Amino acid sequence: MDRFARLSQATGWTRGYAGRQFGAGIGRVLLNATYLAWCPETTESARFRLTKHTRKRNQISWMVARTFIGSANPEGWHLQSLKQFVKSVVRQLVFCAPWGVREAMLDACLDRVGNWEVALRLLPKLKIVEIGAAGDRGVVTSSWNDQAVLAEYALTGTFAETVTKELVNFFGTDGGTYLDIGANIGLTTIPIARNPHVRCLAFEPEPLNFEFLKRNVARNAEGSSVEFHQVALFHSRTSMSLAIADKNIGDHRLTIGSVPGRRTIEITAVPFDDFIDRIAGPLAVKVDTQGAEPFIIAGGRKVFAKADLLVMEFCPYLMRQLGGDPNIVIELMSDFDRVAVMKGGISEVLSYIRPVEAESILRDKLRTATASDGDYLDIMAIRGSRIT
Repeated sequence: MDRFARLSQATGWTRGYAGRQFGAGIGRVLLNATYLAWCPETTESARFRLTKHTRKRNQISWMVARTFIGSANPEGWHLQSLKQFVKSVVRQLVFCAPWGVREAMLDACLDRVGNWEVALRLLPKLKIVEIGAAGDRGVVTSSWNDQAVLAEYALTGTFAETVTKELVNFFGTDGGTYLDIGANIGLTTIPIARNPHVRCLAFEPEPLNFEFLKRNVARNAEGSSVEFHQVALFHSRTSMSLAIADKNIGDHRLTIGSVPGRRTIEITAVPFDDFIDRIAGPLAVKVDTQGAEPFIIAGGRKVFAKADLLVMEFCPYLMRQLGGDPNIVIELMSDFDRVAVMKGGISEVLSYIRPVEAESILRDKLRTATASDGDYLDIMAIRGSRIT
């Protein structure tokens, strides 16, 4: 048995005549590619004989060999060239495979890589610029490259489940005011905006997110009372740079310089206390601003003094990156009656504790926090009559 037949036998990975022939073709062409890559002394005559031999064995492998091997330059090859060559060969073989084999390979690819990752590769090639997903907020749309916020909603059918449930229960059937700082595309705004008795103010500085925010709320909370503000909140009125995260639309962040690997845009920032006159009734505030929290507190003392429920992220690394003091967040907890501290990004049963206990947990995190935006805690603080 010659080497081509042995390799064909070894690569017969699917049942049926078509599958066996396709596997044999892969084996023969990849053997040719390997031979050429590791034998730089291969001459033109040897390459011709190799190609001719392959042609006798299988028309598919001859076609691929003629396309790729015939134009190869073995003397200049290295490992990266070999990888590129083999990828090109595999692509050509997939084109030539029977439909049933291609379908099986596609299913295997989806299982191995994941449906969402495959979709993200296909969307720009199809010139699709926005996508949507259905869940408990309704149909929500976002940018095609949203690999975090909409991806979570598409995969789970919900978003920030613990926080959302607490906010909805906080208002119940009564009225009040909800301030959503870092509203993104509306997933934390829609459930509260559906309550006709609640006045919502949604803040989102990034232009594309802001457009999706307005559209998603209009589609899924019809008749709601929502004010949209395309500004960032800060301790003073100023113009700032916003570093854009191309693959995670929930990770845009204010910066005093730049963030490596990110483009920046100029946005307007205003003090939170500028909106004190917009508040009526019980007040809930959600703050998710990737490190700007200390500055928002400094510019919104009057607003936070009125808050009956506060939801906020605590990420020391991001706060320090922006030049903020995480202790400002910790000290704010003493103004509330009960505080719940949870692991960041994880839905869990709320357990309210005394502010002094919460402050101890937050100070421990401050001491042990790593230089990572994934090392954070979620805080929920509540006042007085709203404690259940």
